[in-house]
Amino acid sequence: MDLVPVYKNKPQGDQANQMGNEGGTSSTSSKPSTPPQSHDFDVPVERQQQFGVTYAQAKRQRIVRTVRTVGLVAADKGRQWMYVPRTDGYVQKLYITSPGQVVEKGQDLLQVYSPDLATSEQELIKLLENRDHGASRDIDQLIQSAKRRLRQWNLTDQQIDELEKSRISSEYLTLVSPFKGVVEDVPADQGARFSMGQKLISVADLSLVWVWAEFYQNEIPIINVGQTVSITFDSDKAFTGVVAVVNPFVSQTQRTTKIRIDLPNPDLQLRPGMYVNADLSVDLGEGLTV
Repeated sequence: MDLVPVYKNKPQGDQANQMGNEGGTSSTSSKPSTPPQSHDFDVPVERQQQFGVTYAQAKRQRIVRTVRTVGLVAADKGRQWMYVPRTDGYVQKLYITSPGQVVEKGQDLLQVYSPDLATSEQELIKLLENRDHGASRDIDQLIQSAKRRLRQWNLTDQQIDELEKSRISSEYLTLVSPFKGVVEDVPADQGARFSMGQKLISVADLSLVWVWAEFYQNEIPIINVGQTVSITFDSDKAFTGVVAVVNPFVSQTQRTTKIRIDLPNPDLQLRPGMYVNADLSVDLGEGLTV
């Protein structure tokens, strides 16, 4: 018989028809037979090695989608304290002189001088003396009102209790830190005069910080309050935060929305103004995967 060429990518049915036609074994019909369609795709082994083709078994498993973005660390607004005077006066002494200093709860920050403070304290002392001498008609309500006015002066409950015991008024007031934190800003100058509403000093508690991250609008449906987020920055250590707020407004220029992530920061490694990476993993349920 004659030699017939066999091509690697040619279906076997075509090769058999070709051999039959050339050998003359089929002469019953002059109409050529239609070869069956084949959807096989053969890739030589050499090409597979060049492509790096790998094989895996299709199976059902849970599908997790991870969305990665960047965020900006910010101080918790509910853990910041700013001392603003309710009257005019002078800064007598600064115990804390620069931002960044770590202060303990109850630590002295600065001392102010104001004659109006002594007037408010004398009012409370007079009410206390009237109560001691038998005046009882609405005296307790007036005493509580006087104490509330002193709290507006940023006097602590401990300082008011000491005033109630000593019955000695003073024109000087020492402002103390309400919690352990970091001094954020010190715009006051020692010996300078201040007016009502002027910021003197601010303290921030950084044991819990916020991370504001931006996600694209097509990613918003998979984000919900309460989801956990992995936060990393230049070091290898990862922090775990929780989605607290999903801003419903979308930026018209960037088509993104901001997400607030609450993050514990006991060692103060995360600082306001730092850029971090945020990884949000979403469970999409079970599906067929390869």
